[in-house]
Amino acid sequence: MPEKVRLPNAEGSVYDYAPTGKFLYAESGVAPRSRLPYAAVHVVADALADTSPNAPAAIDWERTLAFRRHIWSYGLGVAEAMDTAQRGMGLDWEAAKELIRRSVAEAKAVGGRIVCGAQTDHISRLRAAYISEAGSMPGARVCQALGENVSFALCR
Repeated sequence: MPEKVRLPNAEGSVYDYAPTGKFLYAESGVAPRSRLPYAAVHVVADALADTSPNAPAAIDWERTLAFRRHIWSYGLGVAEAMDTAQRGMGLDWEAAKELIRRSVAEAKAVGGRIVCGAQTDHISRLRAAYISEAGSMPGARVCQALGENVSFALCR
């Protein structure tokens, strides 16, 4: 018998749900209408590149963008350059900026939804850093500011 997860329902109680291992809207690519789901997807490393821990990231751009197209084919959006594996744990600002540029262009080409993260990779003053990075994102607009740390969400 498969494991079950207790989930809330509209009546305020919970029910047992047995995961089927099937992505319920994968075949049609029609995303849920009640929410806009986004996936924080990783980049694909160039496994054949000669790199060292201090060298810039070596990204397989073809496979990285193909993975984003795969995510978009399910009706999901892509949350780009927000994940710690992309920011501060492997990608410097120049690589993150290139990832954003390529992913935004690909999203436009295929009609995919994308949001991009702005962080303080390259300067110490928070407000100036967020605004500086946000300005590098083609067609981006600040759509939400949260908390005292001046954290911006950028939407297309």
